Amino acid sequence: VKRGFVRKSRRGRAQFFYADPSDVKKVIEMETAQRQETLDEILPLFNEVRNPLSSPPKVTFFEGMDGCRKAYSLLLESKTEVLEFAAHEDLVKIGESFMGKFVEQRVKHGVHIRPICRNTPLHRMFKNLDKRQLRKLRMFPESQGELYSSIDIFENKVLLLNLYHDPFAILIENQEFANTL
Repeated sequence: VKRGFVRKSRRGRAQFFYADPSDVKKVIEMETAQRQETLDEILPLFNEVRNPLSSPPKVTFFEGMDGCRKAYSLLLESKTEVLEFAAHEDLVKIGESFMGKFVEQRVKHGVHIRPICRNTPLHRMFKNLDKRQLRKLRMFPESQGELYSSIDIFENKVLLLNLYHDPFAILIENQEFANTL
C-alpha cells in the first residue's frame, strides 16, 4: 500500500487488497530509475574520496640468476638515492664481472647508494671505496644476525632480491609501500 501498487477497498465491514500488475511494473521501474540516479551521483564521490596520493601496487617477479641480474640492473635507472639492506656475500653469486660492471655503471649514472650490512671483511673493504663508488655504507655487528636477502628501496619501488638458494627477485612499485620502508 505504501509503495503504491497495492490498492485497498471496502465492502461493508470487509477490506479487500489487490494489485494491478501494470501498477507493480510502473512502481518498480520508477524505483529502479531513482536508484540509478542515486548511484550515478554517488559513484563519482567515491573517486574523490580515494586518496589522491595512493597508487595501486604493481608487482613483478623475476626468476633465476638472469632474472635477478635484470631486476638488480633497475637500480641503474634510479633518479633517487638507493637505500639498501644488503646481503653482499650473496651478491658474489650474481657474478663478480656483473657486479664490477654494475658498480661502474651506477657511478657513471650518478646513482648514490646507502647500504646497511653486516660488519664483515668484505664490507670493510667496500667501506674503503665508499667515496669513489658513491656509497655510504653502514655496518652492524656480525653477532646481531645474518641477512639472507637484500632489500633495495628507490623512487616508488622496493626490490626484494634473494640469491640464497633458488634465486628470485620481486619488484613492488607503490609509493606508500616504499615510503613505509
